[in-house]
This record gives sequence, C-alpha cells and structure tokens, in this order.
Amino acid sequence: MDRNVNNKEKFSLIMFDEQYRCNEQIMRWSNETFYGELLQNKWSQDNTLTDVQYFSKL
Repeated sequence: MDRNVNNKEKFSLIMFDEQYRCNEQIMRWSNETFYGELLQNKWSQDNTLTDVQYFSKL
C-alpha cells in the first residue's frame, strides 16, 4: 500500500484531519503512525446520538 500512496502520478490522496468517533488515547497511535500527528481529535464524551438531529426526534 505504501507504494500505491507514494505513486502520486496514478493516485490522489485525500487525508481527513478531524475525527469524532474514537477516544483520544486510542487514536494517538494511528495519529502518530499514519497522520504525522496532523489528525485533530474532535471526540467528546458529551457527544451522543441525541446530538444528531435525526436521532433527537426518536
């Protein structure tokens, strides 16, 4: 896979820079390993499905 990502003539690479699903302590490894510490943690224990408009109606 590294060869594919580094071959920019054939592939486009889109990297997300925010994550909302994973606890910060858990995501630390992938942030260091794959994202060069560019991934921003937007996860909050206060965020629940009721914060999503669709689920707040249920």
